[in-house]
Amino acid sequence: MSIPIVLCFYSAKVTQLNIATGETKRIGVYAQNISKRYAENKHLKLVLVYEKKLEESKVYTKIKTALEAAIKHWEKALIVVSNTTENILVQRECFSGPMMLSVRENIEYCKRVCKSEIMCKHMRIPDEYLNSCYEQFLDKKVMKYSAGKGLQYNEMLLLVSMRNREACGKDVLAWATYCHREPLSGRPFIAVVNYCYDEEGIKNEDIENIIATSKHEIGHALNEAKKHFGCNELDGVEVENGHFGQRVFGNEMMTPVRLDDSLLSRMTLAYFKDTQMYDVDYSAADDFTWGKNLGCEIPMKSCYEYIKTRKAKKESIEPFCDVPQKTKCVDFSNAYGHCLLNKGYKQPPSEFQYADETFNVDQESLRYYAGADYMDYCPYYSIQASSAGLSTVCGRKANITSLDPLDNAYLEERGPDTACFNQAKWKLSNSKDVFSRNAACHKFRCSKQYGLQVIINNNGFTCPVKGGIIPVNVATKGANVQGEIYCPECKALCKNECP
Repeated sequence: MSIPIVLCFYSAKVTQLNIATGETKRIGVYAQNISKRYAENKHLKLVLVYEKKLEESKVYTKIKTALEAAIKHWEKALIVVSNTTENILVQRECFSGPMMLSVRENIEYCKRVCKSEIMCKHMRIPDEYLNSCYEQFLDKKVMKYSAGKGLQYNEMLLLVSMRNREACGKDVLAWATYCHREPLSGRPFIAVVNYCYDEEGIKNEDIENIIATSKHEIGHALNEAKKHFGCNELDGVEVENGHFGQRVFGNEMMTPVRLDDSLLSRMTLAYFKDTQMYDVDYSAADDFTWGKNLGCEIPMKSCYEYIKTRKAKKESIEPFCDVPQKTKCVDFSNAYGHCLLNKGYKQPPSEFQYADETFNVDQESLRYYAGADYMDYCPYYSIQASSAGLSTVCGRKANITSLDPLDNAYLEERGPDTACFNQAKWKLSNSKDVFSRNAACHKFRCSKQYGLQVIINNNGFTCPVKGGIIPVNVATKGANVQGEIYCPECKALCKNECP
């Protein structure tokens, strides 16, 4: 199995990632004089070394916090499979010419001068991870540099920098690549993570976005995809430049564009297991539901065919949509999204013209309507953050301090114990104007006595056990708010805490 050589460019905005494969990756060496024995498989351990410039910056704490959160995720998920317990070191190099081997002394040496520094991209690898180096002096081999302690067989060194020059493009938040692999397994053990933004850019970036960016990796797996989509006929999954296809995998972490709620699926973990470098802990996977159990139409057919088939059966066409800017709670996340279906200045390519007479658009301009190009122009419910920077993901913490409808029209809250609720006829009681958005995030509670209750401005509104519409009338200091909330079935949110 070939090992992908990856250079990831990851943006906090809707920006494509790229893959570069031109750089040769070097093979490490094992430390000497350590007895070989059966290696117990251990969880991956990531060792962080920061560039001095970054450590001295005002955003060091923010980046450190994000990275430490990200590595906990991967350390829990991945278990290193190894046939040796020997520490691994980076081989030093000669200034000119290759390393020579003295058979008689069993020593690798430089005919002239050993390099004093070994780099991974623009980052210097600390001496403690470098092997010894000998120089030839007359007829002797003299040690110039002694060997460091190296990395344990389950460790990987991440060299972290913040430079906005090396391989950075517009709106790119970070990129990463590895430089050295283990001799036996081929597992990368030395890598660079570089954040492209300047201090001001990092300072203004949401910490959740930086954490998601830091987690990002690529992967490919077939068996988990069959199970996920519920499609036994699936012989492969769509991959674009080393990433899962955006249309098929939506908000999966390893798609080329990170949506606002990027999740780690079992399919990405299955890829790591298939490399035979890692075992995995599937409990570390998120609850990824994009396309789940929707059958073969999403992975094997176009979104036009999927939409047409579902409409013929009078079934939901989610995660896709056909009403521009319609807002609703989405099935694939605890969030609300708006239908990203826009009329363009020019027609998309003919093979990506999906709108037909069943779409709720200007029929004379059908061919000009399309979704985002990164989704193969398929219209879908986007959960990108608002222009004010507020995420539409309900579970994400947000700095909402006001429950005054003049500042917070939908009386929303975010964080734990919140969920997305569809709503209608939402308005101020002294106004005839109805708010346009038909979904919002609210707190909820569950009990055996009342079942599901929606909490708005500390008032509890009890939902029917089987779900249904309930009226809402909330008095606040600023104004009274009226509307309707569509309750899901109690067990959808409360599981066993229902009457």
